[in-house]
Amino acid sequence: MLDFTITTPVFPEQLVCKHGDARCNASRFLRSVSADKKANTLNSFFAYGNEGEVVVCRGKQAKPKSQTSIGLAADAQDAWHQVHSIFEQNGHRFIFGFLGYGFGLVAGTAGNDEFPAYWFGTADLAIRFGTNKWEILHGDDVALDKLIKQTVACACQQKNLQLAVTLDQSDDADYLEQVEKALAWVQQDASRRMTVARRVPLPSVDLLDTFHCQPSHNTLSRSFYLDIGTAAFVGKCPEVLLDWTPGKFNSYKLSGTYPKDKNPESDKELVEQFLADGKIISEHQLSADGFGACIAKVGAVSRQGPSILNLDRLRHMMTTFTVNTDPKTPIAECLRAVLPAGVSPTAEGVPALLAIEKGKRGPYYGLVGLYAPSGKASFTQILRSVFKQDENYYSWVGAAVTNGSSAKGELEESKLKLSDIVVALR
Repeated sequence: MLDFTITTPVFPEQLVCKHGDARCNASRFLRSVSADKKANTLNSFFAYGNEGEVVVCRGKQAKPKSQTSIGLAADAQDAWHQVHSIFEQNGHRFIFGFLGYGFGLVAGTAGNDEFPAYWFGTADLAIRFGTNKWEILHGDDVALDKLIKQTVACACQQKNLQLAVTLDQSDDADYLEQVEKALAWVQQDASRRMTVARRVPLPSVDLLDTFHCQPSHNTLSRSFYLDIGTAAFVGKCPEVLLDWTPGKFNSYKLSGTYPKDKNPESDKELVEQFLADGKIISEHQLSADGFGACIAKVGAVSRQGPSILNLDRLRHMMTTFTVNTDPKTPIAECLRAVLPAGVSPTAEGVPALLAIEKGKRGPYYGLVGLYAPSGKASFTQILRSVFKQDENYYSWVGAAVTNGSSAKGELEESKLKLSDIVVALR
């Protein structure tokens, strides 16, 4: 996680999660601090971390020096200048937010009115929550003690939890058709790949309860929550693509998905099949090589793996990258290098993908994270997520199409990934 200078810890009894989950502590505090909608009209709220530690921020949108709107008239260079300007102006502050899918890649990738192409805020209040304590990192809110006392008691076991895959009523035939179109494009060249995604409508979801109900039994997974006022999203993803300090960053690139079995003997066979699966090996190689080429633009790259990353209900193949950059290389350039395109080659692939998919992804498949004034940052890919616009709730899920793919196989992989999303229904 991130390192901070902190104040003296305080231990309010009612804030402690009975099950030792910092995400529960943070989400209950966020419910308290965001309850006064009238007072918080201009505020946004953010949380990022894992079971052991979560950073919560309250703040307002940061505006770049350049005010050119990101849309049909804005080119990629201007878009990234805006992001660079935000970090350059606010390097002494906590910065939180997201970069949406396609940002800076092609014209016309702006989101709708609720989700812009990107959004960053600066914190006037930042708090780190542990399993049994909270610590002020920035700000001096006179009402903070009152808000802490108003936090409700832990009720982790009383949530209406469901797997997103059991709620999926989207049209299988529609996704199969999209994958077939992707296959027609991919099969023109052995080096091509394309991650095709579909939108999954959901019933009404409690986003804050969903923030802390995700299982994540590994050190990489990051849970995240962002409410920008007009829209919000929540999720959990182990694909940390930028673990950054000036002069160096690590990336954990995942590609290739396989199921797990609760029976140890059966699962051992699944692991053997996973490591011998030609389609998985090829898919991961293409993805890792493409990612490696992108990050090589900002520094010297070394890599380890592939290895297996086990999650609660599935596993992924993972390659770990370390990039040594010039200490003066700005974080915006590193974000640009790691922002996923989901398609290779990018220049011709992104327009082809946007023509195949029905609907704009918005934040999905982009990056979300936190920059600290200590000079550290962490940004995770936006996967395994639930989005809210007005009173509409939905998820996105995708699968990588390569020469070894079949439409039915990619549909099944997308359902496997949906089984890794736990939602708390209202």
